[in-house]
Amino acid sequence: MHFVSLSPLTILETIRSKFSSSKFDCYQQILIEVKELISIQESSMKTFFGAFIEANDKRYDNLVKEILDVRANFEHTQAQL
Repeated sequence: MHFVSLSPLTILETIRSKFSSSKFDCYQQILIEVKELISIQESSMKTFFGAFIEANDKRYDNLVKEILDVRANFEHTQAQL
């Protein structure tokens, strides 16, 4: 199976050649709206993943601090024995 990647301009030209001007304008408007929705989705995903990574970084930092505290307490206890 062979897939062909078409650019938005190629798609618009294909639509323009097959439909009347009014239908083409309608399809062009739909394509513009789809691009805007994709842009919004992309922004939302970037925000979500940014928040996710930030939360995980904080959790990781807290875990490292706790491990270092436990290690220091263990070493201190060993030194006392």
